[in-house]
Amino acid sequence: MWALGVVITVLAAVGAGQLLVRSKSGEPSDSIWDIPRTTATYTSIVGMLAGFTVVVTMFFANLTVARSSPQFEAVIGMLLLGFLLFISTAMMFGTTPNLATTDDDDYVRLQTVSYQLANLCYFCAIATSWLSLKLFLDAIGLPFAANAFKWVLLFTSFAGAMRMALFTLKASTLPRVACVAVPFLGLGFAALFRLVVVPQVPALDLGDAEPFRIAICLFVVGAVGFSWQTAIIMSEDKARTATFLRARGDRLLLAFLQAVATTISMLWLAVATK
Repeated sequence: MWALGVVITVLAAVGAGQLLVRSKSGEPSDSIWDIPRTTATYTSIVGMLAGFTVVVTMFFANLTVARSSPQFEAVIGMLLLGFLLFISTAMMFGTTPNLATTDDDDYVRLQTVSYQLANLCYFCAIATSWLSLKLFLDAIGLPFAANAFKWVLLFTSFAGAMRMALFTLKASTLPRVACVAVPFLGLGFAALFRLVVVPQVPALDLGDAEPFRIAICLFVVGAVGFSWQTAIIMSEDKARTATFLRARGDRLLLAFLQAVATTISMLWLAVATK
């Protein structure tokens, strides 16, 4: 029942975002990034974060004071999911098409979309691991710090969604309003579900298991992005794939971005209300 509620909420936010795409803004802006060098840098950073996440997980698991907390399982689960997402993201950055110079428009389109998908999965990994911090602080008996971090994490989640939206705006022909609306729609639909629908439908209330369950949903969203990028880079007909991405790619990228932003907002609300 709860999974259906999450899916409906995400699809509703995606649908609302698609309604804002009434026209194209023209050609994508010229890239200001050297994507091959940028992806190489991110691959190293993401790998380091994956290792750090494992260290934090081991540290937390050995804290006697944390084992009696009802949030213990959620923190461990979210950190491990974050680790898996970081590893997947490193693979995505590492396999983003990386020829340094090419005048092939088809290749550039494949490279750009692949890079955007890697960025969005990186956002999923960061959100999954960082949002466990509030529960972490609660579990070790630091309620004041936990309450403060709740709002810090709201800012980082919202700002991260806006950053991803602006990246997408620059790399696509989507109208500005459709991209800028992404974090607002994500937080709005997530709040509607968690603060209005859940109290009216007791079967949707997961109790202490809610953060980990929503984190699993975010992992699934990240897996969709990983699979999409894999399909792009493994395509045998590069021209056909690039043509499809020029025709449908912007809307699909916006839909995926909206799904990511909405699920992260739902995860923040699940963490903040515990």
